[in-house]
Amino acid sequence: MARSTAEIGATTYAVLGLLCLRPWSAYELTQQMARSLRFIWPRAESGIYREPQKLVDIGYATAREVPAGPRRTKTVYSATAEGRQAMQHWLARPAARPQFESEALLKFFFADLGTIEDALRALEALATQAESLLDVFRAITASYAEGPGPFAERLHIGSLIGRYLFEHAQTMLAWASWATAHVREWPETGPGAAILGQRVQLENARLARVGPAALALTEWSDQAGGGARREDHSASARPTGAG
Repeated sequence: MARSTAEIGATTYAVLGLLCLRPWSAYELTQQMARSLRFIWPRAESGIYREPQKLVDIGYATAREVPAGPRRTKTVYSATAEGRQAMQHWLARPAARPQFESEALLKFFFADLGTIEDALRALEALATQAESLLDVFRAITASYAEGPGPFAERLHIGSLIGRYLFEHAQTMLAWASWATAHVREWPETGPGAAILGQRVQLENARLARVGPAALALTEWSDQAGGGARREDHSASARPTGAG
């Protein structure tokens, strides 16, 4: 008896979705997950290997043995009609909030407990990771330029996700460079550098434009700049040589 869709995790649905595209062996599923989903849903191979049989147990997939050589066979899994229906139900449900993890940013969060060199090293690691993502994107893009890639009929989806990943990596790289320039101005990683954060916080407030605190900071900055400009204008308009 199939369990409720609410009891099945997103990783199981990721595997089910691949089975809805075509039949796969467990090994082929791990390879496809690594190729197409590792940047948006990375999972250990050992966990992926367990998912196909789980889908068979709940009636969302079938398993059959097919030849894999002169004396070998392999188990190939396919989605059932019930599995396809479950996939459609899952797609119609609200998605969970995204989660972002970065050990480099985690280390940078605690920069005041280390040295400036430690902080710069964390930012360099983030930049290296971003460059690696960009290299992968370029390689994938080049492969499609050479001819139709796998699942060319889904290019309208993959191309949009590819753009998201590209812009995400570009943002990471740009931020790492920007943050590095700021850290190089720090006299130390502790409280002595806190005053340098005020300018950045004002810039953040201008970018955000939300919340009472952000609005107050933005208005204060606008008033300060506007007052200076008004004084300049009044001075330039004042007649010279008047007694």
